[in-house]
Amino acid sequence: MFKKASSSVSWVETYMQLVLPLMQQTKLGIEWRRSNFILFPKSSEIIQNYHVQISVPYVKETLRWEMSFNPFYPELGPDLFFDQVNHLEKEDSECFSDNISSLMMWDFTDGSSLLKLIDELLFFYKSYQLNLLKIYAERSHIDFQSFVKGVPLENLEIMVSIRSKQTRFQILVKFFIDQSNTKAQQFQGWNILLLNIRGTSLSYVTPELYLSPSIKNCLYGIDLEHIPLINENQELADYLFAIKNYISEKIAIYSSCFEKRKQFIISLLVLQYATVLEYDAISYRKVSLHLKNSDIYFILSFVLPLNFPEEQFCLSLHSIYHMTDQGTPFFKHIGNIPYSPRWEPKQMIAKALQRVLDAEMPFF
Repeated sequence: MFKKASSSVSWVETYMQLVLPLMQQTKLGIEWRRSNFILFPKSSEIIQNYHVQISVPYVKETLRWEMSFNPFYPELGPDLFFDQVNHLEKEDSECFSDNISSLMMWDFTDGSSLLKLIDELLFFYKSYQLNLLKIYAERSHIDFQSFVKGVPLENLEIMVSIRSKQTRFQILVKFFIDQSNTKAQQFQGWNILLLNIRGTSLSYVTPELYLSPSIKNCLYGIDLEHIPLINENQELADYLFAIKNYISEKIAIYSSCFEKRKQFIISLLVLQYATVLEYDAISYRKVSLHLKNSDIYFILSFVLPLNFPEEQFCLSLHSIYHMTDQGTPFFKHIGNIPYSPRWEPKQMIAKALQRVLDAEMPFF
């Protein structure tokens, strides 16, 4: 039943009460793009209707919807206009009222009514695309049915593009990497896998991987360009599992290297606690020592690569007396340092310091 608007209720207040929760929503759908909301009145001399234009990211496209409100009869609910007219065919229109309950039971006094309506419209559009997938997937050897059954609909977006020569599927899946039982708990989060499927027999699959911000930041510098490709006879569910393992392995590598860099820095702090000038206490990639040799003071800097100890650290000497022609302190990179990734940090540090004092300082 519709609720009748009270004469004391301002239509502007009613309109803003509905729209503000929608504007505060950071995103709709799965993809990490902010949804856009454009509010404007349409009128000639007096305001007859108020409109909301909504752009919702969906797969790699954008759904554009428009809603028109009558400010004098807010209890009637909005009129809806869609750019995507395919899913408003007759058979879908008949079940529209059954799926969009928030519109049929419109309550303009509920500030979340418009947001609920958008959520139901998005769910309805997903269901429509899922039905298209079931119809056209019969031409492919890929078992789409088993795959979509194993993924909750709120974590799935499907776009079926029907053209004269070929049909293209785009399947976007949001999945979670659970690191709760590892040392890399801070690097877990939601990720996105996009599958572009095309060809006359829908046999060509091109994957795209989008990592969550926390995982992407922690894996910066680690090769993630060459993700595993799907095999010809591999099920989509198995491929998603392989992608999860791939990311987990990369996180495990990063976590292991992080711990070893941390151990190296801590060992250096213990062995040279009186000479430590500064060190990186976040990613443990750099430490500088203020050393003295034969009444000559100098700064020695260790820079650790992300994949330490497999890759050797860089060592450089910095003078506190001499300047270059560019006005910066003179420095020198040190090479030929005895090193083995199998050594303990204490041995690495001892060999590096001995190399500096014996071979570099006499000529620095």
